[in-house]
Amino acid sequence: MRRNEVIAIAAVSVAAAAVLSVLALRCLPVMPVSSISSGVTLTPSAKRVLYPSLGRFYPSLERSAMISELSALPYLDDISISYDSGSLVIGGKVSDGVLVSADDGFFFSDGDTLIPLESGDAAVLSEELAVISGDIPVSEGRISDPLVTEVIKAVAGLGDESRLISWMEYVNNSPEESSELAISLKDLNAIITLRDSSAARRIGESIALIISVNRSEPGRTIFSPAARYELYSDRLERLKG
Repeated sequence: MRRNEVIAIAAVSVAAAAVLSVLALRCLPVMPVSSISSGVTLTPSAKRVLYPSLGRFYPSLERSAMISELSALPYLDDISISYDSGSLVIGGKVSDGVLVSADDGFFFSDGDTLIPLESGDAAVLSEELAVISGDIPVSEGRISDPLVTEVIKAVAGLGDESRLISWMEYVNNSPEESSELAISLKDLNAIITLRDSSAARRIGESIALIISVNRSEPGRTIFSPAARYELYSDRLERLKG
């Protein structure tokens, strides 16, 4: 037998042995999954992907398919799946974005996209994401008022600072009146109102300024009337009262 033929046969044998080893490992009752440990918030939709794994064995799980299903959820990023002492360990993070509560349902948005959510998923995400509500104008699956889209983009980029936002409300009473958006900062006892989309880029620095103002006014408490601010493209103005 020629040397090249021997090498080819050996290579095929090694590959076949590797495949058989993987198949055998999948069939062996090793690495049982008895619980799920997650470093990322799990919505009902995410749980439907993961919970069928309970009672099974880790090598038999179609992990790449599970990761694909979880990654397809618009609010989850950087998903990973591993195993540790009986637990299926889920890594990842909640995507940067805002939860939109509109008349016709709940949506996840990063400012550019608007993706419908199940109400159960929205209820869980409301503990993680800033929420904007009101009669939000939607056209062809997108928010049509630039004031809302720019605010969403700005808030999505705040990171942990977005947790200071208690609620956001959009108001547009009539076509003749300009729309406005109020941002409540409950822990800072303040409300910011915007009417100009170009002012949205200043939301982060405005929150930092309000934090600084509160430190200089130690007498103010959450029981004091909320300080009201109006945010413009070039300044943050505190209203009297």
